[in-house]
Amino acid sequence: MGRTWKTRIAKPPPQAQEYIRSGTVPIVFRDAYAGRRTGLLHFGHGEKNCSLRFVKGHIVYGASSAKELHLGQVLHDAGLVTRAQLEAASIIVVNQHKRLGEALTETAALGPEDLEHALALHVQSILAHILYWTQGLYYFEEHDEERGGYDQPLKTATGQLLVEATRMVKSQSAVRFALGDLDRVLLPSTDPLLRFQRVTLTPIEGFVMSRLDGTVTAADAVRTTGLPEDQVEGALLALLCCGMVEFVDRKTGREQNDSAQFLRQEVIDLYRSINDRNHFELLGVPEDAMDIQIESAYLLLAKRYHPDTHHVPGLEDLADKLETIFYRLTEAFETLEDAPARLKYLAGLRPSLHVPEAPPAPQPASRRPATAGAAPRTGPAPSAAPSPAPEEPRIDPQRAQEVFEQAQERFGEGKYWEAVGLLSVAVSIGEGRLQRRARVLMARCFLKYPDRVKDAEKQLRLVVDQDPTNAEAYYHLGAVYRHGGLIARARAMFRKTLELKPKHREAAAELATLNGGDSEAGEGVLKKLFSRD
Repeated sequence: MGRTWKTRIAKPPPQAQEYIRSGTVPIVFRDAYAGRRTGLLHFGHGEKNCSLRFVKGHIVYGASSAKELHLGQVLHDAGLVTRAQLEAASIIVVNQHKRLGEALTETAALGPEDLEHALALHVQSILAHILYWTQGLYYFEEHDEERGGYDQPLKTATGQLLVEATRMVKSQSAVRFALGDLDRVLLPSTDPLLRFQRVTLTPIEGFVMSRLDGTVTAADAVRTTGLPEDQVEGALLALLCCGMVEFVDRKTGREQNDSAQFLRQEVIDLYRSINDRNHFELLGVPEDAMDIQIESAYLLLAKRYHPDTHHVPGLEDLADKLETIFYRLTEAFETLEDAPARLKYLAGLRPSLHVPEAPPAPQPASRRPATAGAAPRTGPAPSAAPSPAPEEPRIDPQRAQEVFEQAQERFGEGKYWEAVGLLSVAVSIGEGRLQRRARVLMARCFLKYPDRVKDAEKQLRLVVDQDPTNAEAYYHLGAVYRHGGLIARARAMFRKTLELKPKHREAAAELATLNGGDSEAGEGVLKKLFSRD
């Protein structure tokens, strides 16, 4: 595992070697991954070198001449094995010519699952180490795809390995060197295999990704997100290394035009297949995805497919298709982010799945995440332990407030579907009064679309169930019922509004209209609620 360039290949062709410069390394990683290349990617700096073995773009394992990056040392530093276990395994390596990983499993120092984690950590450590370099050479040694001797790719996806490696880089100067020129425009990848790969992003990475649309430079993203610069730059590095975003040339705009044409075909293809995709397939997440993974996937897709995208030149005729896609995305998110609803939905997909009659006992109020490594293994759980694993914490009041304020801005601009997407996130991570305000505003968005009135009623009903003193929810319910011709219900809702808030002018005007008063005043209020003008 510690081979150097000199022992692996006598001397790489001089013309094949390239110098590491600012902004180089993420592109090199991405090209090997996205280009589905097979061979060894070498990096050299003085007497130190590292190499990564790729098979059709997937990383198999890494090696380095640096002692601190040898597999055994990485595992020892991470506390996965003891020095005594390493010495015992080393004897097997020497005497039986086995690899260290095999020897560690043979001596029971690591189980098969632990070994997978260990190999992934080793690769991540090497990738992170290379990201610290500001000078040196790199070279890709191409191999025949049929060449034997390769291991199977790691179970951890290569995109996830690259993202995890960037999170290990703690030097802001190293991150900035790896990013390169921040005055370049960033665009979501036009390669669907990269754009929709199953990578678990942090909330910050997902938020930064949602701000990149082909018009924003990296420097703009750093300045305008309102988040700490180092966190935004770290998120950009993660997205670049795994290929989910790429730099484009602002001057020519050629890539942006190509991207618009790609997006057009993407929307048409997705619309045609939307009824054949379940919620998980639509969001591109596994069935065991965590809340943050579902939320990040939704934010990315909602940004790309919200109905206002039809204003992009060349997409004007796709408004109806975008609206359908966006509604399905929102429906999928609302179902999967709610644990009981997700379980019920899964049971519909897999009839053999047992759905418990009663929900599991609530978790402690602290909502702390489970201790790392404490997740139960496959197999029957002890009877004393709760059956469901603790969920990752969902409540984030500060972020929920920020997202709600963004939704208010979109609503004020008439971008109702984009507001719905943001409000869905605010509802999922907020609680109490803020959550209810988000539901009411979501209902107001739905009221702008005649076929979404039932969705508005659903949101308002949830609010009054949680808070019977919410005058605004009763008022909008009254408008829903009056619009649907349910006059008795409408009167009851407007009366309830005035009981709770006697000076509510709109409710008073509506009630007067229903009681034979000024009909124009009432019609004017309804038009304001239901019109998109």
